[in-house]
Amino acid sequence: PSLAAVARQQETAEVTKEQDREGCKHYRRRCKVKAPCCGEFFTCHNCHDEAMMQATTCAVEMKGSSVDNMGRYAVTRVQCEECKLEQDVTNLCEGCGIEFAKYFCAQCKLFATPSADGIFHCPSCNICRVGKGLGISHFHCDTCHACYTLESKATHKCVERALESDCPVCMQFLFTSSEALFVGPQCGHALHPACMQQLFQSGTIKCPTCGKPLVDESLLQLALTSWHRKQRLMGTAVVVVCCLTAVGCALRYFRWI
Repeated sequence: PSLAAVARQQETAEVTKEQDREGCKHYRRRCKVKAPCCGEFFTCHNCHDEAMMQATTCAVEMKGSSVDNMGRYAVTRVQCEECKLEQDVTNLCEGCGIEFAKYFCAQCKLFATPSADGIFHCPSCNICRVGKGLGISHFHCDTCHACYTLESKATHKCVERALESDCPVCMQFLFTSSEALFVGPQCGHALHPACMQQLFQSGTIKCPTCGKPLVDESLLQLALTSWHRKQRLMGTAVVVVCCLTAVGCALRYFRWI
């Protein structure tokens, strides 16, 4: 099947489960974007990339891609889901006048319905992130070239272009991660929460990039104290529980939308 056919099959199955939902599992919107790489329409760049994994008609990943200007930023045409009119990128249909999405970013070609956490565009990162906005929920660090939550600012550790690398565990590119990321409080290196949990469960609490502990010294002391008090439990298990409990509130430092 063609790339678009695979995407349509996936979307049909998802919409059948949730009839009142507009768009796809990634975004709520009332339009499709024309992929500059293969010229076919998809609800979003993620739908294109997922379909790409099951077909051989396109070899370009749209998410964050800058290869030959074939990524999501190179989208110039959209199609209305109501009247099917193909048109230039805009948030109001030129044919039937419907609004494609509550949130629209012309730079990122992003159409979305924000959650309670909100969405904002960072001009320095040049991407949209989950949050209320710069100076409201987040701040941009020029050294790290990334956005972080305001509550983390007091203890923030700068790392040169911190997110322009792969996760040291799963090897996925961090800068365009749609998952919340965890930042080591002692070193400033980032990784996915699931990857961090995997490390803890394997018996290590050290950053795989630099070797420093992924938790504060006070938390390490708490974990050791708990282990001494509860000899019937494995020390590693206690450390895992204590570490995951303590860092749970810090997992949403930054996300790409």
